[in-house]
Amino acid sequence: MRSIAIKKFIAWVALAALFAALICYIGYRVAINWHPSIDRYPIQGVDVSHHQGDIDWNTLRDAGAQFAFIKATEGGDWIDSRFEENWREASEAGIPRGAYHFFTLCRSGREQAQNFIDVVPRESDALPPVVDLEFYGNCGRDLSPENL
Repeated sequence: MRSIAIKKFIAWVALAALFAALICYIGYRVAINWHPSIDRYPIQGVDVSHHQGDIDWNTLRDAGAQFAFIKATEGGDWIDSRFEENWREASEAGIPRGAYHFFTLCRSGREQAQNFIDVVPRESDALPPVVDLEFYGNCGRDLSPENL
């Protein structure tokens, strides 16, 4: 009798795991195809870095991307490994692009600005530079508005 209860329990756990996997799969499919409403946000673009891997810029353009901000640098000496490729390919696909710097509180602003200036080409058709400051993983510093 006990082995029947164990078998039923295992069957229920397997069914619950299958259901959870199905929900995760559906959520993933919805998430990768989601984008903001064109009616509410008629101008739409992307933010990319090496984390996205190889990008098909023509497909991105055809899907409606009207601009791209491409990660160039981080901190005082880090350069995104795909910056040059993304910069060139976005331009070739006719997507207006700008570069961004991931700002860290571990290095001085002067060092970080120089890193960005050294890496990003000065091109008249580029979008204005952007700084990305996030509140996680930023050197473990207190990022309260007062301290920032």
